Amino acid sequence: VESTLFRVPRYVFEDSSDVIRDMFLFPSGAQAAEGLSDESPITLQETSSWDFKQLLRAMFCRYVECTPPTTFDEWVAVIKLTHRWEMTALYQFAVKQAHRLPNVDPVERLVLARTYDIHDWVRPAIYDILRREEPSQPLSQKDVAKLGLDVVLELARTRE
Repeated sequence: VESTLFRVPRYVFEDSSDVIRDMFLFPSGAQAAEGLSDESPITLQETSSWDFKQLLRAMFCRYVECTPPTTFDEWVAVIKLTHRWEMTALYQFAVKQAHRLPNVDPVERLVLARTYDIHDWVRPAIYDILRREEPSQPLSQKDVAKLGLDVVLELARTRE
């Protein structure tokens, strides 16, 4: 991941995700199967080292002494990777942990819900956006950038 070699027990990933299991089983081109040696690692494209570290923390802090993810951004990283790699049990756990965190911007929750199929978060996030008090928290350019103009216009119409 981003030029960093992570050595982790493959069985934990294989048990958690068919997608990851397939990475171990199927060779890439004429090479032997990836992930079996330092010389032939699985390269995770479009994944940051920071995100991957959060995933490892969420996976392994049950087994070894470490600090699990605690912030919304850390749990978002776990949600992102578990959604991508179809790690259902850990995905559901991460969603629950992120949902428990206080003071998360409802726009951020709505973006996350729409991006990663967290259907239970959509209605409460919309409700919280609609309840924001004018003029201290009007819908902004940042909201447009995150949600898109059509969604923000619909929210603004509903608020009016």
